[in-house]
Amino acid sequence: MKPWELAAKWYERFLPQENFANAVAENFRRDNGHVYSCGDIFAMGQEVRWDNEQKQIVAGDPNAWFAELVAVTGIGNPLHRIMSIAPHPHEWCLWQRRNDGRIRAHKWHDLMTKLQGE
Repeated sequence: MKPWELAAKWYERFLPQENFANAVAENFRRDNGHVYSCGDIFAMGQEVRWDNEQKQIVAGDPNAWFAELVAVTGIGNPLHRIMSIAPHPHEWCLWQRRNDGRIRAHKWHDLMTKLQGE
């Protein structure tokens, strides 16, 4: 199964009320949206503003990448893989796990240093 197919199945499981194809198309329409699908990785995300005091995404100039959906079928740490394909780094890297509502926020530099040392 290709990574985009895994991503579509995840959408069906965790977001049954939403449509995967529409979500991808919406990301293409956003000025800050990004979709990457090549070989063994599918990633969909956006550039956002992270307020670390409030622990939430807020309006403003982007300082973070928010990985909305990532599927990897190859080897390597999925987080490291998506960070390496980002067009440029930001101060923060954000993601959720299994749509649990909790955003994980880590400093880009600290996370990249840790992942490169694995």
